[in-house]
Amino acid sequence: MGDEDSNIYNQGFKASGSKHADFTFHYATVIQDIDPEGAGRIKVVIGNDDLDIPKGEETWAFPLLPRFMNVVPQVGEGVILFPQSTKSGTKNCLYIGPLLGQDTDLPFQTKTVALGATSSVSMDKPSTNPALVPSAKHVYCHPQDVAVQGRQNADIILSNAAIDLRAGKFKTNSRLKFNKKGPSWIQLKYNGRSSSYTNIMSHRINLITYKGSPEITIDQLLNEGLNDEQGGVRLQNYLTAGGHGDSSENSIDPRAKLRPIVFGDELMKFLDLLLHYVEFHSHPWNGHPADNDTSLGGSGIKAKKDELLKYKNGGLKQILSTTIYVN
Repeated sequence: MGDEDSNIYNQGFKASGSKHADFTFHYATVIQDIDPEGAGRIKVVIGNDDLDIPKGEETWAFPLLPRFMNVVPQVGEGVILFPQSTKSGTKNCLYIGPLLGQDTDLPFQTKTVALGATSSVSMDKPSTNPALVPSAKHVYCHPQDVAVQGRQNADIILSNAAIDLRAGKFKTNSRLKFNKKGPSWIQLKYNGRSSSYTNIMSHRINLITYKGSPEITIDQLLNEGLNDEQGGVRLQNYLTAGGHGDSSENSIDPRAKLRPIVFGDELMKFLDLLLHYVEFHSHPWNGHPADNDTSLGGSGIKAKKDELLKYKNGGLKQILSTTIYVN
């Protein structure tokens, strides 16, 4: 970057000489994003004169955001740097950033490109506005929302009396295409004094209690991939083993730590058939099956018996969920 570029980018900051022009902030580039103290500090350069500082002796810039928020710019990204005085250079500076032009640029964007959308000092054009792309509808927050957006595929959006927590909101091959086939999504919605809803959407839902049966500890979950980026499949196999979808028997894999919940309506249907059959069936004589009298029980005892027999040989599994598990 030449002196003229440095002046453009840094609001009158002179890249050479002993005096600096008056300014309120710098546009700086991150050159180190790992703080050995874990305090969120970064090292940056402003112009060519900073490049004369020996490697490893650059000073730290401190985060302007409080520790409640964890946002550390990556190497190559741009930040806004607030110096202690007009003569302090990069010493004792506070930073805020990274500079990012659009929601689609959350993973990474260089300072020069980002300035095209975040300031008037660059000729680079900003990325496409997702609000103008029909396939991106529902992917990103609206301007009136309050949101926390991850660098990758997750966010928390606080809108009008609603909170949405999502992972997998866009397709893996495009940040401008809404994922309609299975984002993990928890939605809390309040519609009035006596009307509130909590919607939980996912391919599989596990409800785990530490004092359940069996007891499951955090250490067990961590050891089986709870925090691994690619640990989802391994953890599910640990929790539900083979599930119960492939067995022709009315049984659950004994290795499973979680068990499927029961559909209340299906269970009520089964119990109603069973009670009706027990109450009304009769035998013509000892050792013979119940009669086929259709005058009893509406559609007849034999009809009730035939419906009950549908639950044999794996039929009871229709009472169980294949996607929601508890302990």
